[in-house]
Amino acid sequence: MLKQLWPWLAFAALTAAIHLAQPAFFAEIWQLIMAGDVQDTVAYLRAYGAWTVAVSIIINIIINLSGILPTVLISGANAVVFGLGGGIVVSWLGECLGTIIAFLLWRSLLQKAARRLICRSPRLSFADEFSGKNGFKAMLVARLIPLAPSGLITLLGAVSSMSFAAMLWATLLGKIPSIALEVLLGHELAFARDNSLRLLLLLLVVGTGYGYFWWRKRRRRPDDEEDNPRCP
Repeated sequence: MLKQLWPWLAFAALTAAIHLAQPAFFAEIWQLIMAGDVQDTVAYLRAYGAWTVAVSIIINIIINLSGILPTVLISGANAVVFGLGGGIVVSWLGECLGTIIAFLLWRSLLQKAARRLICRSPRLSFADEFSGKNGFKAMLVARLIPLAPSGLITLLGAVSSMSFAAMLWATLLGKIPSIALEVLLGHELAFARDNSLRLLLLLLVVGTGYGYFWWRKRRRRPDDEEDNPRCP
């Protein structure tokens, strides 16, 4: 029982410490995310001075835990605050830490319940067995897709049979190119009036990438479904 609860206990302790140090912090972060304004986020980060990197990483963790919120906002703000190179590094650190924390939290809370649901469905059972055998490859491909819902991908991995090591290495490697493109895109969005042509080209690259992965997915749809040995 304690083994399942320790990620949540550690997360609760960290959240409480942040709240005690800065009571309005989480409300301010939520307002920034909902507003979706890169320049406001830039001003907020800069106001923290030496703590700017830590605040940026915390925002990334919150976005990853949500499961659905996009990270392009904080990636673009990081590009403006730290420059393109520094923004990529800080965004990569935040994404990876956020993914690790979210994976541990969701796995400890949801995997047992998800297992019962998976075992009732042949298709879900097939997908679960595939993730157990090919977890690294599947997660790597998912992480390589720019602007993909990182939190949702992490949640799906957490409730599957994918190992923590497969998720970790796929995230560390796969996030490098996707974060680089996301930071660049966020930077162009922050200065859209000055860089409209480059922004259009980046959106074209992202759209082409999504089209390619959709085409690959259609071609590699499984023909056969086998029993999952992890189900009773």
